[in-house]
Amino acid sequence: MKISVFCFVFSLFYSIKSTNGTSSRIKLENNGYSGILISIDSDVPEDPSILTMLQKHISDASKALYIATKKRAYFKDVSILLPDTWSDMSKYTDASWEWHYRTDVAISKGLNSTEVESFGGCGIKGKRMVLPSRLIFHQQEWRDRFGNIAKTLVHEWAKFRWGVFEEYSTKAKNQFYFSTTTNNIESTRCTVGLQGAIYKKQNQTKIPCPGVNSTTGRYDNDCQFFPYVTKDKNGERSSIMDRYYVSEIDEFCDDSNHNLEAPNKHNMLCEGKSTWDIIGASGDFVNGVNPVRNIADGDLVPIFNIVKAKTRKIVLVLDTSGSLLFFQRGRRMVQIVHEYLEEWVKNGYEVGLIEFNIKVRVLQPLTKINSKDDRQLFIDKLKAITFRSYTNIGGGLTEAIVMLEENKADATGGHVILFSDGSEDEKAIIPDPNWSITPLNETIPNLVDAGVVVDTVLLTESADDKMLNVSHSTGGSLYFDSYDDSSSAMLDAFLDIGSRD
Repeated sequence: MKISVFCFVFSLFYSIKSTNGTSSRIKLENNGYSGILISIDSDVPEDPSILTMLQKHISDASKALYIATKKRAYFKDVSILLPDTWSDMSKYTDASWEWHYRTDVAISKGLNSTEVESFGGCGIKGKRMVLPSRLIFHQQEWRDRFGNIAKTLVHEWAKFRWGVFEEYSTKAKNQFYFSTTTNNIESTRCTVGLQGAIYKKQNQTKIPCPGVNSTTGRYDNDCQFFPYVTKDKNGERSSIMDRYYVSEIDEFCDDSNHNLEAPNKHNMLCEGKSTWDIIGASGDFVNGVNPVRNIADGDLVPIFNIVKAKTRKIVLVLDTSGSLLFFQRGRRMVQIVHEYLEEWVKNGYEVGLIEFNIKVRVLQPLTKINSKDDRQLFIDKLKAITFRSYTNIGGGLTEAIVMLEENKADATGGHVILFSDGSEDEKAIIPDPNWSITPLNETIPNLVDAGVVVDTVLLTESADDKMLNVSHSTGGSLYFDSYDDSSSAMLDAFLDIGSRD
């Protein structure tokens, strides 16, 4: 199969997203979410107790999620990524695929409330959840302000995973509305059955609002709806996307009780559909997948894997076959790698450099970057590149594994950036019996087994399936670059790769 040159009229970021999708590894199978990555930002002070508290909150949230989804989903396994600045402990393992750019849930010091980073609309998954560390370190303060922590996490997960939104008013002017169903002024809420009283704040206390203003036909702007929070006054169970701090609320609203009149964010973005209608239409549940299943309470507790970030090891693997001389592709490749080594690679990283054509040659073994002299060493080696016949992609990647495993090191989490014009010469007739081509199909399983991630930059108008499979199989990303000198795709690829750190 060939990829048409048509691909190249799109920007880099369209290419990467359409080819490789989101960087998240989350999947839902047999009702259990796996591949969830929680990362603790480096600004959070080291405190091992955070892990105990965090695991407790996630376990409680798993049970709350199971109830909210009508016994159709829970958290099965979760990885927690610690900063590389934290002390080593025997219970921590080295991170492999767990990189910060893949984070689904970030724990950050700087926030006072939760947020979901999302660039899509209704029904579109978000980029990630961000939770303030105070949610963990100051639990009672959080409960007093926002209510149950487990339901807080389910509320945020719903926005992140399924693209639903708040069903309370997020704007002061939309606190109340006239309902054509009840012929009354109603508070913005879901469901209408949620009971409460209307107050306004005065001198740090709440006093009853006097009622609807006879002139405006509305409540005064400083009036707010406060639901009753106990079972004896409020038996309503929906909706978690509304005032989830009410003790009895543990479900999403559905078509039987959704308040489609309320001028809230969810109705505005989802055209009045209920939250469960949107959730049920997601890939997690559509067409009856992950049906209702009875699961024992103890089995709803996730399996946790605590991993620690380690020194980044990056191997640049450059195709120097003769075909790279066409359209100045080789020149542009060397130019952008030069810029990457000189300006962008971070101090403390270990970097290696390999070229391949008919032969595979190590230009520079893994070297820690700490100074300008270290960078210059690599730049000087770029000048030694020789373009010649044949394309031994599998050989270049195999040598990258060898480099990452030098001195009995574990290659897990190693990062390879592969540049190639996308077609290996596996069946070529080699003039020298001492030379051979390593089949790419045989190399890919070795990369997977070694835990190495490969990002591929394709310098071509066409590429075969094997090239596409390299990054897909290893959890890396795929980028395209055109022959046009004005193309910034290679530069953008490095910017995107660098932004993950």
